[in-house]
Amino acid sequence: MKKDKKDFWVNYKEVKEKVSLKMVLERYHVLDTMKPSGNNYTCCCPIHKGTNSRQFSANFERNIWQCFGDCQAGGNVLDFVAQIENVNIRKAALMLRDWYLLGNISPVEPGTATNEPNSHKKTTTNKPLMKVSCIILHFYDLHNCKLCQ
Repeated sequence: MKKDKKDFWVNYKEVKEKVSLKMVLERYHVLDTMKPSGNNYTCCCPIHKGTNSRQFSANFERNIWQCFGDCQAGGNVLDFVAQIENVNIRKAALMLRDWYLLGNISPVEPGTATNEPNSHKKTTTNKPLMKVSCIILHFYDLHNCKLCQ
């Protein structure tokens, strides 16, 4: 069985734009344990299972996180999934693409750049399913999809 090109190439920038850190933390049930602290939210680190309630800090406006405990890890949504699942960034991006039904993300091949803003709006793959997914995520207030805006 021949694999589609989309199975091999991932546009990391588009994954980071379409999937928020808040959505991923909700998937791992971390959001329930977080407490506000200024512009950030803090909790025990879900990666190394720390005991200090202020080790893990997330900023949802900037879509970044940082652990100030044992693992000292930090980064964006891709880095979080890669750390918690113990996979590389590429595999994390593929996982996010599958979890959040981002099948319409255009593949990016090595040596090419996507400078066109909103290029993801041009694709038509699985639009009815994307619309249902958007409605469900909007219901739970977890969605910041560029397709819906």
